[in-house]
Amino acid sequence: MKKVILIICAVAIIVGVPAWAAWQILDITQGGTGFASCTDGGGVYGSGTAPLTCLGVATNGQIPIGDGATDPVLATITGTANEITVTNGAGSITLDLPTSITVDVTGALTGAASGNILNSESDIFVGTLTGDGLTLGANENITLGAETLDHDGTDFVFSDTISVSANSISAAELDEGDTFTWTGTSHLFAGVTNLTIPAVADAAGEIAIDPTTDTFRIYDTAERVFDWEREYSGTVASTTFQIYKDILMKAHKKAVTITDIECRVVGGTSVVIFISDGTNDTESITCATTSTEDDGSIANGTFTAREAMHLEISTITGTVDWLNLNVTFTIDAD
Repeated sequence: MKKVILIICAVAIIVGVPAWAAWQILDITQGGTGFASCTDGGGVYGSGTAPLTCLGVATNGQIPIGDGATDPVLATITGTANEITVTNGAGSITLDLPTSITVDVTGALTGAASGNILNSESDIFVGTLTGDGLTLGANENITLGAETLDHDGTDFVFSDTISVSANSISAAELDEGDTFTWTGTSHLFAGVTNLTIPAVADAAGEIAIDPTTDTFRIYDTAERVFDWEREYSGTVASTTFQIYKDILMKAHKKAVTITDIECRVVGGTSVVIFISDGTNDTESITCATTSTEDDGSIANGTFTAREAMHLEISTITGTVDWLNLNVTFTIDAD
């Protein structure tokens, strides 16, 4: 009888993690971080195939800020005086506008669909808007409602009608380029030392003062000229000045100053004359047969109110028939 021997082999399979795997750190190329630990609450950033880099714990308002080339750093954003304020809190950053704002704008300001800056209706400033100045380039302008404030490169010019309803205007100077309408009852130029009036009136309702001719001008259907000088004219027959050498001319109600004396004779050769107040005489003028004037400098030409003005006859040459005299004067301020 044959015997069969059966040998059974047992193989033990141990399931578990080998000791070397418990401490192995996978690098970036193996899908790991490349480090065993990082700051609690801190962030990380990449460094290519090198291990990730840990950032510290951010304080209030800190965020990672980079420069596009080197590693980012934790930092806070900062504001600008009179432009924007930054308030950092726990887990928050608050941006706000200060009470006093300075805005430096280059280029055009645009707002909502209407083209306004602050909202779709209008631009509203509450309180007082102050600054060092407003600068506009040549041919730029600001629209104020229906009016336009234009800058011609040197000055601000209102190109539309300006209506002033207040009862006074206080300024060192007021200059405008078109129509100016006062709608109040009284307008005082307090502290104004000079008020510039145009030199030419060329449209209905305009007034002007021409300093080159010392004339006041108004325009209705044409320009009307008012000369500030007055003129006294008279002709004296020889039958008078042959007998009377002192002829009373006039005594003006207001004080006057003679600015020019012009004379001529008809017949004969000449007559020497001067004008006097009885005590003080102007220089002598020899009136010839053609127009003769003084030299432009009148001595003793001022006469007080109601002071008599006398024509004094001196030397007569030839048989003179007539003496024509024109005296130009101004009325002195009271």
